[in-house]
Amino acid sequence: MILILGSTGYIGWNIASELAKARKSFLEMPRWRVDYYDSEKLSQLILSNNIKTIINSTGFVPDSFCAKNKEDKEECYTANIEFPTNLARVCCLLNVKLIHVSDAGIFNGNQKLYTEEDHPNRCDEDLNYYYFCKYLAETRVSAFLPSNHYILRCYLPFSNEHKEKNLISKVLKQDSILTCNTSATRLDDFTRAILHFVNTEQQAGVYNVVNSGFFSRSLIVEEFKRNNKEVDKQYSFYDNENDFKMIGQKDSSYCTIDNKKLIDTGFEMPDVQDAIKSCIKSFKMT
Repeated sequence: MILILGSTGYIGWNIASELAKARKSFLEMPRWRVDYYDSEKLSQLILSNNIKTIINSTGFVPDSFCAKNKEDKEECYTANIEFPTNLARVCCLLNVKLIHVSDAGIFNGNQKLYTEEDHPNRCDEDLNYYYFCKYLAETRVSAFLPSNHYILRCYLPFSNEHKEKNLISKVLKQDSILTCNTSATRLDDFTRAILHFVNTEQQAGVYNVVNSGFFSRSLIVEEFKRNNKEVDKQYSFYDNENDFKMIGQKDSSYCTIDNKKLIDTGFEMPDVQDAIKSCIKSFKMT
């Protein structure tokens, strides 16, 4: 039996849908039903339902990545560090496989291809507290569950459904767009990767789960126009990050990420530009 934690979120909901399509036996457990932050209650939940694999897609994203106020910092620490750490401890004790969803936003820039071996450059505790927490959780999961875990990093998730956390929806809302080349993850491909690690035994550790290749955010606007989708405003495009920030725009995350380690497990990952074009062609605005 598979246990999904965080199945009401943007990524978790899609994971549950993919498992249902694959006819996998799984249990969704919201925290209001069982307080799985409590290690004893979590252990009871695992044992009473014969759980063999846990997919953890829980987390807390503050309004600002630096988590300016005390309440956001406390929740960010509890949800993104403390709980995954306790979860890894319980999984180790009960011999349960853990698939932990993480975020490749711990990297920034496209001067190189970031691999799983690279140290993050976007995890300053004061400037990027959220990413600081996500990376620290990775290190703790690896330490407490050394041989039975997979940490899967998603980055700028997108799909063909208009959602607040969908990269495509975010780009269409912007007036000014930074066009630096970047990686990204189609949500359907990420959930396929989850299923891949459920079904197979691979080397424990971290995997960058991004589509192959790179793209510019301008492609999203171009494809919407090409497919006669409704685009009701003009966009300004910037290929220089400093110019982008000069006009008062917030930092727009971009980085180029290597997915070779994932591909070497036998998993097929489509090209990111093809994936974006496919999503826009079937995009649902409502």
